[in-house]
Amino acid sequence: MIELENIRGQVADIFDSDSWIKFVHEGLLPAYTSGEKAKNVVLAAISNHCSICRNINGCCFPKNNMPEYPLHPNCHCFLVDIAKPQMKAECQEEKFTKYIFSSKYETNGKKKLFSDWGYDKIDSRYLTEEFIGQAEEKYCEGEFELGLLNEYGQRISIIIELDCKDEKGKVKFLTGWMVYPNGNIKLTTPYGGTVK
Repeated sequence: MIELENIRGQVADIFDSDSWIKFVHEGLLPAYTSGEKAKNVVLAAISNHCSICRNINGCCFPKNNMPEYPLHPNCHCFLVDIAKPQMKAECQEEKFTKYIFSSKYETNGKKKLFSDWGYDKIDSRYLTEEFIGQAEEKYCEGEFELGLLNEYGQRISIIIELDCKDEKGKVKFLTGWMVYPNGNIKLTTPYGGTVK
């Protein structure tokens, strides 16, 4: 009976979203900016440390929603159990003012979608804050989907839900984020398709 309880405890630990890990590669500094990630790609070409390991170094994930480990054969990274980190999402207002609502990109259809939901360029600050709040909460709860993992790091998708201003309900859509060290994520794609 004791063995069965131990197994149950181990299974519960695996699926507990409060159980977090951090990828660590000793001797390498974590990359906190996209510029540092790009530099790591260059450095990887002249060193024996791969760029994937360099750019996931310090990144945190719940154990039940993390990249496959090891990252590759002969991977030098190791995992450290950590307390749930303080989450911080970054979203530049320019993602709305200079992209979603820009007439320069009007042909991509995103401006029309947001307009159909009742949003315009004047709402960019509100949208920025809403994306940050929802992304922090969902990343903290492990409510994201792992995306592409490549030399620049791990991408994740988070569903954002907005109220339509014309009171026609809500809309849910995918957004893309890049994972950075110590519980930080940064918006890369403000709209990646509507979901049901």
